[in-house]
Amino acid sequence: MRANICAYLLLLLGLALPVLSGVCPDPGRFPPTCRCDEDVEDEETLPSRIFDWWYVVRIDITDCQLDSLAPPGEVAFSGLEDKLEVLEITSSFNEKNQLTKIDLGHLRQLRELDLAYNTITELSNDWFARGPTSLAAVSVSNNKIQRMGDRAFATLVNLEQLSIDGNRFGPIRRSMLPRTADQLEILELDDNALTSIPDNLFTGMPALTELTIRTNGITHLPERAFKPIWSQLEVFDVRENPLECDS
Repeated sequence: MRANICAYLLLLLGLALPVLSGVCPDPGRFPPTCRCDEDVEDEETLPSRIFDWWYVVRIDITDCQLDSLAPPGEVAFSGLEDKLEVLEITSSFNEKNQLTKIDLGHLRQLRELDLAYNTITELSNDWFARGPTSLAAVSVSNNKIQRMGDRAFATLVNLEQLSIDGNRFGPIRRSMLPRTADQLEILELDDNALTSIPDNLFTGMPALTELTIRTNGITHLPERAFKPIWSQLEVFDVRENPLECDS
């Protein structure tokens, strides 16, 4: 990790030594990897077992220069399979060290994942092929995504919020989202290269109440597409689209 450019914020919430203790451990007992010092040598990969013996439910990695989340052949965040609930990795991968794939299927308790402001130009079907199905909130906002797999988020059947705004992809297909999306409440598609809305995009979304598709290239809002959700929407933002209001 390059200490001169890395503001490494690692929030370890829910630490318990022992697990049944209701108090946080003394800061002096934190592992040394929880801070950046001027004397730290260049290190751009997280050790896979960095959190062994720690009961960590939230990790926030911000403004780091990372090449990968684990050494080759090892599993990221090993030891937190049944502990980690919230993972935020933001502004830590750029054009020179892009995040090309992530596999968090082993984190069975993970509910929130934030990967905003990294450089992810392609989000393939492999990213969430193994889930985890526990995910309720996912953000890949502002990543310059140009291509997405036709089943990119299909396995995440418990999604309540999906934010894929601030990218460059288009078109969007219904198959990219879970076939059963009855818990999805918020869908953010702003600032992309969308020019149309498929007729079946919102089928199977009985809980959707907030939809934002601002700043795209959409010219028409087909009645067939919006009919399944129109009466339940509480927030609908379609500003800054070249809409043709001719019928």
